[in-house]
Order: sequence, then C-alpha cells, then structure tokens
Amino acid sequence: MGRYLGKRLISTIPLLLVISFVVFMFIHMIPGDPARLVAGQDATKEDVAVVREQLGLDEPLLVQYGSSVLRLVLSLPYFMAEFLIM
Repeated sequence: MGRYLGKRLISTIPLLLVISFVVFMFIHMIPGDPARLVAGQDATKEDVAVVREQLGLDEPLLVQYGSSVLRLVLSLPYFMAEFLIM
C-alpha cells in the first residue's frame, strides 16, 4: 500500500507542473500589459520599462515561469507554518 501511494504521489508532480505551466501561459495570453497597469495610465515609456524590469516581465517566459514556481516552492513552508500556528 505504501509503495502504491508513493508512486501515485510522485506521478502527481509532473501533472502539477504541466497544469501550472498551462495556467501560466493562459495568464500571459490575457490582453493588456501588467507593467502599464502598475505604472499607471499617464506613465512614460521609461517608467513602464522600469516597472517591467522590477516585475521580471522583461525575462523570457520560461525564466518567468521558473522563478514563479521557485517562489511558490520556497514560500510553501512559510504558509504551512502560518496555517499550523492558527
């Protein structure tokens, strides 16, 4: 039983990565520029470029995806600890 459960849990990891990548790509296909929204309507092109660099939107999509997954994985222990304390 333990071996079966272990195999099922390990096989879930690639599935979660594929689903998260598909969702990430859908989010990036939404029209609009997040840097423009953060910078504001009357921001100059230079201001938008600075915001885009700060948010990491000037990086390739795979780098953005990798950094978002890494950020999620590193933040999980924090959220788990906060949940267990409550």
